[in-house]
Amino acid sequence: MTLYPLHFNLPPNSPSYKGEKEADAPQDSIQIQHAAYTSTSSLETRAKRSTTEQKPQVWSYSDKELLQEVKKHFDEYAAGQGDEYVNFKELKEAAGQVPTTRTFSPKASAIAEEILKRTELLNQLDIGVGWTLSGRGLQDERFDHDNLDYLITYASDHRRVRFISR
Repeated sequence: MTLYPLHFNLPPNSPSYKGEKEADAPQDSIQIQHAAYTSTSSLETRAKRSTTEQKPQVWSYSDKELLQEVKKHFDEYAAGQGDEYVNFKELKEAAGQVPTTRTFSPKASAIAEEILKRTELLNQLDIGVGWTLSGRGLQDERFDHDNLDYLITYASDHRRVRFISR
């Protein structure tokens, strides 16, 4: 059932009564006001919808897919040009969890937000590989391309499933 706004000043058979396409040239001020109201509200709806659609749904990505996306956006996360490491603070900036003056693409923000939620994967990325005697890296809240490549090789490629409770 569709509900239409009540327009007490318009007759029921008016084109704008049921949200139909407006006439090219409205005849009186009420029709002009109505045309302005409907066009503004539809533009606002489109703007809201487009901003929510820009942020991709990455929660279902496998660990491997997520790490590959982090690698694609590595330079966007790294603060300085030629920076070889991304630290957790930079990821939090991209995810919108801490204030920043930098701007990030919607996809980079969504990826950063998701990797921060997967704490076990993030800790593995943090340690990764390194120059210690054991071959493992240090837990220093940062990672580089070597850590990403290493984890991408061994990460799970099973997509995630979200259960919805009723």
